[in-house]
Amino acid sequence: MTENTSSFSRLKNVLLSLSETEKGSSNSFSRLRSVQLQLSDLEKKVVEYIIKNPEVIIKSTLAKISAECNVSDTTVLRVCRSAGFEGFSDLKISIARDLSSPIREVGDDISEDDDLITIFHKVFQANINSLRDTMETVNKDQFEKAVELLDHANHILIVGVGPSGVIAQDFCEKLIRLKKACRYQRDSYNQLIEASLLGEKDLLVCISLSGTTSDLIDTLKVAKGKKAKSICITGNSTSPIATNSDVVLSVVFRQPWVESMASRVTEFAVIEVLYLVLSIRHLNNALDNEKSINIALANKHVN
Repeated sequence: MTENTSSFSRLKNVLLSLSETEKGSSNSFSRLRSVQLQLSDLEKKVVEYIIKNPEVIIKSTLAKISAECNVSDTTVLRVCRSAGFEGFSDLKISIARDLSSPIREVGDDISEDDDLITIFHKVFQANINSLRDTMETVNKDQFEKAVELLDHANHILIVGVGPSGVIAQDFCEKLIRLKKACRYQRDSYNQLIEASLLGEKDLLVCISLSGTTSDLIDTLKVAKGKKAKSICITGNSTSPIATNSDVVLSVVFRQPWVESMASRVTEFAVIEVLYLVLSIRHLNNALDNEKSINIALANKHVN
């Protein structure tokens, strides 16, 4: 018991340390990627140019970057401000600081000319980068609100489709270990049925990287009509699901396709953090639960 308590205490200190990360200290590229899904096509074009040409950016002017991207100066400024910079000069200063850091960006686009080892490295690096980007842009207040809602909800319904459905199932199984009244649902019809039975003391958790999945939007509308609270985990903080949720937990990923492992690993990390923080909050109960679970599963393993 002492060893487990000590492990949880160390973990708590790590989590508290990570949660203190503020947006102002974030890596420039992390901040740009964190808003990329919510941008227009022209604005995304600017982001891609900035990420691929950081050395050019710090030596260039706003007018030159606008010309290179074939967009207006206003579009470039809009990108800067969307990522939390005061303007183009602020972005340049931030990138210059990042380029002097020992941690440098590694390209992760897969090419048909890449050999096995190169692809291996790029895939792993993409996952590492996505986790770092998400950590550097974490919103502490939103995480704290999410923990409060999860901790006090009478009933929790977690929904997701496709790859996000797998994450919904994993999160539900974690919360069950804490004796939370929780269900997950991947079927669109059953999502609506279960959402219609929620009440004002219940909670809906939507997991959608794009934040634009029509089935989840419909489910969220039904839950809100029943006055249930809501949390969304998404890569698009201005999506319909995000703007209609009470709490938004944003993730960042590198690949252009939402089914990539780099997109899912950040979502898995977010639910792991929520589970561990809840476990720490109710440490003795969590340890007792794990003991009961281990006893029940003891005969499931072959010696």
